[in-house]
Amino acid sequence: WKYEELDKYLKSNNTNYQFEYCIDNSIFDLAILDQKLLIEFDGSYHQDSRQQIRDDKKEQVAISNGWQLKRIQVENNTVIDSTSLSNI
Repeated sequence: WKYEELDKYLKSNNTNYQFEYCIDNSIFDLAILDQKLLIEFDGSYHQDSRQQIRDDKKEQVAISNGWQLKRIQVENNTVIDSTSLSNI
């Protein structure tokens, strides 16, 4: 449900994408497949030190598999607005 606006936006732009994209044992929020770009939508809980350690490990998985990773701060438990992708 939180990706419904993003889904409409990406479809309307004919983007080759997948939500909940898995690499090794890590699941990334969004993959823009043609660009090898992974996007993580981070809520406030990503400021926790244990979560930051997990985030750092996921970033290493992305990089070691030839992907670029972008993090976008979002509000917790809300639909993610498609404008969040405007700087990417």
